[in-house]
Amino acid sequence: MSTGVEAKIRRALRRPELESKIEDRCVKHAKEHGWVSRKMNGLGFRSWPDRFFLPPRPKKQATRFWIEFKRVGEVLTDEQARMQVDLRARGETVYACDNLEDFIVILEKHN
Repeated sequence: MSTGVEAKIRRALRRPELESKIEDRCVKHAKEHGWVSRKMNGLGFRSWPDRFFLPPRPKKQATRFWIEFKRVGEVLTDEQARMQVDLRARGETVYACDNLEDFIVILEKHN
C-alpha cells in the first residue's frame, strides 16, 4: 500500500504544473530583483496577458513587458492571440511563458 506522499508524487508526475504555480514562482523571482508586476484580471480584462511587468526604478535602460502564463504544452486561445497581436501593434512587448527558466531569460533581456 502506498503512502500519501507517494500518491502525491505520482499525481505530480502525471499532469503539468498549474499555471498559477508557474506564475507565482516567476512573480516572486521578479519581485526579488526589483521588478513590479500587476495582475490583469477582472471586468474588462478578458484575454489580456496575465501580468504586466515594470522594471526596477534605477534601471534607465530596462523596459516593461506583458506575459501570458501557461501550463507546459498549453497554447494561447484565439482571443489571447488576437490581444497579443493588438498589443504588439501598439508597440508593446508580449510573451507566453510556461516555466521559470524562460522567464529569467525574459527578465535579463529587459534588464
